Amino acid sequence: MTEEHAIAIARVSQMKQRPEDQRPELVAYAERKGYVLDEVVPVHGRSAFHGRHVKQVLDAVEKHVRRGGATVVIFRHVDRSSREGVFKGFDLLNKIMAAGARIEFSEQEFLNVQPGWIGPLFELAKEESKIKQDRKNQGNARKRAEGELVGNVPWGYDPVTVKRGALDVRIGIKPNALGRKWVPRIFNEAVAGKSVESIAAMLGAEGVPSPQKNDAWGRTTIRRIIASTTYCGAMKGNPNLKFEALVSVELHKRANLAVASRTRQGRGTVVREPAFLKPVCGACYGEKRKGAPSGVSPMYRSVKPLNGKEYAYYYCAGHGTNRKACGADLIDLAALDAAVDSIMTADTDPYLVLSYSAGDDNDELRAVINEKIRVAQEASDYLLVAQLAQEAMQIGPSIRKASVGLVESGQTNGEHWQALSMAEKREELKRWVVIAYPDGKVRLFFPRGDRDRSVVGDMIEAERV
Repeated sequence: MTEEHAIAIARVSQMKQRPEDQRPELVAYAERKGYVLDEVVPVHGRSAFHGRHVKQVLDAVEKHVRRGGATVVIFRHVDRSSREGVFKGFDLLNKIMAAGARIEFSEQEFLNVQPGWIGPLFELAKEESKIKQDRKNQGNARKRAEGELVGNVPWGYDPVTVKRGALDVRIGIKPNALGRKWVPRIFNEAVAGKSVESIAAMLGAEGVPSPQKNDAWGRTTIRRIIASTTYCGAMKGNPNLKFEALVSVELHKRANLAVASRTRQGRGTVVREPAFLKPVCGACYGEKRKGAPSGVSPMYRSVKPLNGKEYAYYYCAGHGTNRKACGADLIDLAALDAAVDSIMTADTDPYLVLSYSAGDDNDELRAVINEKIRVAQEASDYLLVAQLAQEAMQIGPSIRKASVGLVESGQTNGEHWQALSMAEKREELKRWVVIAYPDGKVRLFFPRGDRDRSVVGDMIEAERV
């Protein structure tokens, strides 16, 4: 008799819960059923009510079911698989089954033979999560009304606590030495044009403790710090909290504009060097046909042997569910890449950047209050919204308002292009449409309205198929 292989999903959503606590029951169930348990997959801190666990579950299914030998996926209870209701719950189960596995529940075994009960249990799990969320919201509203701090203490701050009976209650935050030294530095480095990757590398080299307390700084952590309004005096979830800001509203806006202006690197693991660009086929561009109903056919790169060597080329691939190539000539990959790089380098138009012009002191105060009003509205604290609106009315008028606009950077587009790394060039080209024509012409145009840029050039002479 052939043994069946299985995996078990141990999902927990709170720091107080541990995947290890589910392991004994899951292992015992697999042994009782005679399964070879390939892995107990921990999914820690991922809420099934918000669907944040789904990617990890499907990644495990991809690894052990599609690309492995497992044919059974075990959850402890229905609510360990999903708390998003019947439709999304069954959507996840269907994806697991489509991968080639069946689903079993170790502590609700009756569901393995009576699956009709799974739907009602999905709805009960969703309703239970809603009730928990309502209670949490009510508790947070009470804490805010009593002057308590709701949520985590942001990096760079320490909690301010007082004694209430036998309990230490957090009533605010204050900057610590790390925050005073490094938070303004992070924002100023961003304004100076440094990428989030280089800021993360600088903090790591300096040995600055990270928010995760593992000394590992990444671009996501830096972006979150720069995006957080806490550092300019308005803490999300605590709109009534008064505390010392570590940067001004002006510096906060400048840093966020600087980060938004920079090209961002993509995510994901690649086996080979990423493509420099993804052109569309000029031979059938704008032609709505069978195999490309959109009229835009992406071209993909490939390699084939030619005259005893490998020939790299782009080919039309069509578009849509029944995509079909138009049959146009193959285009030499090196020639097209070189032509696009040359066209971008030759662009002499001024390179425009977003610029923030600060308002006067009253405008700065209004900006802080408006941010507090926004987070108070998110928290449904309408009494506080009214109080803040009254506060805003007492501030005098702004003679000079803050503004954001495009200004010339002192560089040409070509000079800016040359200063980018290869990864940044790839990301920049994702924002352009690159059309490659069989006659050797290349057309680039920027599809959004903030730049009226369209350039045409010739491909460098190269061997064609």
